[in-house]
Amino acid sequence: MRVAFLHPDRKEDSSGSSFLYQGWAALGFVLLVAAVRLAFLGSDLVTLQPGEAALWLAGRTAGVAALGAQPLIPLFLGVVTSIFGDTEFALRAPGVLAGAAAAMVVWRLAMQLYEPRVAFWSVVLFTTLPVVSHGAAVAATAAYLPLFWALALYALLRGLKTDRLSWWLTLGLLLGLGLLTDWAMALLVPCFVIYALISTEYHALWRRRGLWVALILGGILAAPGYWFAMESGGASVVPTPELGGAYLVAQLALFGPLPMIVLLWVAFHSGSQGGAGSSQDGRRAADERHRMGYRTRLFLCFSLPVLVFQTFAAASGLVVPSVAAVPAYVGGAILVAAWMTATRLRHLLLRLAVLLNILGALAYFNMDAGLRATGLRPPEWLDPFSDSRGLDSVGLWGAKLAALYPGAHLAFDDADLRAILSFYIHPHPERTLLVPGGAKALATRPDVPPGDYLVITRDSDQDWVMELPPGSRTAGFIALEVLSGRWLTVNALHLSIAGQGAAAEKP
Repeated sequence: MRVAFLHPDRKEDSSGSSFLYQGWAALGFVLLVAAVRLAFLGSDLVTLQPGEAALWLAGRTAGVAALGAQPLIPLFLGVVTSIFGDTEFALRAPGVLAGAAAAMVVWRLAMQLYEPRVAFWSVVLFTTLPVVSHGAAVAATAAYLPLFWALALYALLRGLKTDRLSWWLTLGLLLGLGLLTDWAMALLVPCFVIYALISTEYHALWRRRGLWVALILGGILAAPGYWFAMESGGASVVPTPELGGAYLVAQLALFGPLPMIVLLWVAFHSGSQGGAGSSQDGRRAADERHRMGYRTRLFLCFSLPVLVFQTFAAASGLVVPSVAAVPAYVGGAILVAAWMTATRLRHLLLRLAVLLNILGALAYFNMDAGLRATGLRPPEWLDPFSDSRGLDSVGLWGAKLAALYPGAHLAFDDADLRAILSFYIHPHPERTLLVPGGAKALATRPDVPPGDYLVITRDSDQDWVMELPPGSRTAGFIALEVLSGRWLTVNALHLSIAGQGAAAEKP
């Protein structure tokens, strides 16, 4: 079955620059940006983040409890680092390549429904988005989400057009893999439901067997993640409306103020999107408006609902990283590029938006040096690196400290410290303990085996050291002024525990 609305628009570009808008130009731009980002990874401008170290730590073990509900990326990074070494570059480089691949899928998506000029600028805008730049510099599951989302959207388009089982199976596979990457991929289903409800191009979508095959296959593949989430139980949540507002404000920075304004304008003025070279013939003009309405509805249904659902989740008290909204900007970038290439003035604004994205990314990743040079101290909620400042120095300090106590088990009262120090200590510790409450809690736990323990803690109150078992002592500390007036203090204690207990936990 063939559907006219899915046919790409193949009009010649009226600007005389059609040569620039061929596929090789988009590929060349993507590869150039990827090369620059890979070179940037060697500059050490962004220190290792706790989340990156946590992904690496989870990937080093096959334990389901350590891998969590989304094990795909930790396992993948575990394989990569086992081949190329436990380095920050090896952790982050795959995210750069995944972003480049996602950009080319965006080009392919745009070529399905728009002309080459729109496809080219969709790639340029998407590749330079601040949220994509962040994913290329910091290893996270969000760096891989756009690739799975864009591929799934392409498979959906092909499935709707041809109704071939192979495309529906591909969609199910991508949905399952995406769910094993990040729960944000689950929003593909309600997005499709919304599209099916408001679409005038298709009827009785739910009667298509291939669609149900895709949903069932995706659910089966993601079943281990669902099982783990149910076994671990959900944390209690408290509605926090201000978090929803903060999430929306963050999207202005991640997508860019100008693209966000255009996206909202297109959402509420879908008839104004326009395209280059529309016919003067009334019948053809009406058909073109119908086509544009279809394209706008399609990409809006897989963009704005993501922002709405995640804003509601954040306001409800759930932990929703702002970068988890990146799937919304796959279709969003295409819609914005289509609207902004319709006239010369809009095109100039599009180029301005791309320039601002690039300058914003440079400022973002040079923020640390700028703050140190100026002595400024932004509020922690405005500082994207507030949780990781100084942890690289703590990691180096911990590596030297661990060398002074060979054979001692490592215990931490903070998950971030555990992940960071496990990465920096060589050889990497095979056994670590995460003990909320620190040394005092460790000394009183009945299941702790006897032996020497090196406890790394953020607790600066050492009055309780006198209550520890005989032979326990302070092993060292580090205090860093990470920004003007903001300090990071970490203490280490050496404990000797006698008695019998269970084997030490593994990470």
